[in-house]
Amino acid sequence: MKNKKWLTVGLLGGTSLLALFYVLHLPMQAHEAGSKRLVIFTLCSEQLSDEALPEGDYYRLYEPLQPEEASQDERLLKTPGQLRRLAQHYEELYVLGSGLPPAFLAVLDSLPVKVQWLPALCEGVQAVEVTPKYMLDSLQVSVTWTGKPELSILLPNGSQTSIKTAATAQPFKERFSVAFSPLAWMPIGIVYESDTLWCNQPQLTRGNVRTLIIEGAPRAESKFLKSWIKKQGGEYALRSHMSEGVYAEEWHASEPMSLQKITPGVLAHFDWLLIDEAGWQSLSSQEQAWVLSEVKNKGLGVLWIFSEGNTRYPSYRMLPARVKEVRGTVRLENHTLGELPLGGWRIRTAQGVLVLAADEKGQALTVCENYGRGKLAMTTIDNTYSWFLGGNIESYQRYWLFVAGALARPYAPEALWKLPAVAFARHRLDFRLYSKQSVREAYVLEENTRRYPLNLTRQLSDMTVWQGAWYPPYEGFYQWVAIADKSTKVAQRGMWISRMPASWMAAGRYAYMEQWYQRQAGHPAKTKGAVKKAENKKIPAWVWAFIALGAMSAFWLWERLRT
Repeated sequence: MKNKKWLTVGLLGGTSLLALFYVLHLPMQAHEAGSKRLVIFTLCSEQLSDEALPEGDYYRLYEPLQPEEASQDERLLKTPGQLRRLAQHYEELYVLGSGLPPAFLAVLDSLPVKVQWLPALCEGVQAVEVTPKYMLDSLQVSVTWTGKPELSILLPNGSQTSIKTAATAQPFKERFSVAFSPLAWMPIGIVYESDTLWCNQPQLTRGNVRTLIIEGAPRAESKFLKSWIKKQGGEYALRSHMSEGVYAEEWHASEPMSLQKITPGVLAHFDWLLIDEAGWQSLSSQEQAWVLSEVKNKGLGVLWIFSEGNTRYPSYRMLPARVKEVRGTVRLENHTLGELPLGGWRIRTAQGVLVLAADEKGQALTVCENYGRGKLAMTTIDNTYSWFLGGNIESYQRYWLFVAGALARPYAPEALWKLPAVAFARHRLDFRLYSKQSVREAYVLEENTRRYPLNLTRQLSDMTVWQGAWYPPYEGFYQWVAIADKSTKVAQRGMWISRMPASWMAAGRYAYMEQWYQRQAGHPAKTKGAVKKAENKKIPAWVWAFIALGAMSAFWLWERLRT
C-alpha cells in the first residue's frame, strides 16, 4: 500500500513538473515564433538605409535568373511552400524592396500574418516602347528609368548619343525620335551604366520594297540607287534602253524574267516603278496602258523623273514650271536635308496633290496623287547621288525611304511575324504569326547554328493568326523563320535578345506588389481577427487541465507529508 502511495505521488509530481516546464517554456516559444518578425529581402532592398531595416529573422528571396548568395545573418527563401511553413510561426512579416512574386503573395493570402512593405526600386531602365512615327521615316522611343538623369542611346547606324532629362521627379520618362534604319534587324541600344537593353525595330507591314527601274539610257542616279538598294537587302530590277529594240537588264534578289516587254505579269512582281522621260517614251502605248492599269487596279506606285518636259504625262494635276533658282536645300516634311543642284524646274500642283519634298521656299520638288488604288508621282530631282558622294548618307537614305514608303503598293506577305520590341533571355516571349495559309514549318535559328522548333496554335476567331510562346535560352541574335504550305518564300525576322536588368524585373514586381498591398490594406479587420484568433490558441485546453491536476497533486502531497 505504501509503495502504491509513493507511485501515485511520483506520477502526480512528474505530471506537475512537465506542465510547469511547458508553462515556463511557452514564453520562450512565443518570443521565438510569435513576437519576432520574419523579414524578407527582395530585389532593390539594398536601396533602403540601414536605419530603416527592422529587427527579425532575415531571409533573402532567391532569384534563379540572378543568383546571389545570402550573407551570414540571412537565409535563402526559395519556394512558396517554404514561405508557408515559415510564416505560420510569425505574427509579422516585413517585405523589403520591390516585392514578392505572385506565387508567394498567394501563399500570404491564406495565412493569418500581418504584412508590412518597405518599397524600393533599383536604378536603371524600367520600361521601353518603340512605335513607328511615320512609315519608313522615323521611330518614336519612350524610355522610363530611375537613378541618374542621363541615358546613352546606341543608334542602328552605330553612332551613340545621350538623352538627358530636365525632370526632377522619379521615375523619369523621355521620348525621342530615331531615324528608321533600312537594316531593320539592327537594334536600338539603351545603356544605363553597365546594363544595355536592345530594342528591336518594329517590322513594317510593307516589308522590303521591290523596285523596278526603267531608264532611257544609263544614268548615274540609277547606278547609285541600285547599289544602295542592294546593300540594304532590297530587291530591284533594271531595264536600260541602249538602242532601238535593244535593252540591258539587271536583276537582284528577285525571280529573273525577261524585261523586253513590260507586261502585267512583270509589273505584279514589283511594288513601285521609277521611270524617266526617255524610259516612258521607250514603252509602247500598250505597255503604258498596262502600267496605268496596274496602278489603278492593283496599287502599283509610279515615280516619273522629270527632265526637259519632252514627254506628256497622263496626269494634268502635276505640271512642271520653270524657276530661276538652280540650287537649293531639300525639305522633307519637318526635316531639312542637304543642299543639291536642283536645276531650273519646280512642280505646280492642283488641289489634292501631296507634296513630298520641297525647297526652302516651299516650291514642290517631289509630289504624288492618288490614282485608283495606287499613286502617281513626279519629281524634278535626279541627282540625289550628290548627297552620297558628299558623305551625306543620312539625307540620301531618308529621302528614298520616305518616297518609297509613300508610293509603294501595300505589301501582303504570305507570312508575317509579330514580335515584341524587347525580349529577355530565359523569360517567356509571346509571339504571333500572320499567314493566310497553313504553316508548314516555323523555327528560331540561333546565330545561324542551332534550330529551335516552335509550337503554334491557330486562333479560332481568326484563322490567319497563329500564336505561341518561347523561352530564349541566351542573349544574342536570333532569326525567326516561317514557311507556308504552298509557298516557296520564307518569312524571316531578325530579333535581338537582351539580359533582363534588375531594374526592369523589379518594376514589374513593384507594380504587382503595390496592387496586392493596397487590397490587403482595404481589409485590415480580417487580418487582425486572424492574428487574435491565433493568439488564443497559444495554450491548449489539455495544458490547462494538467496544470490544474498538478496543482491539486502538489496540495495533496503537501497535506500528506504534514500528517
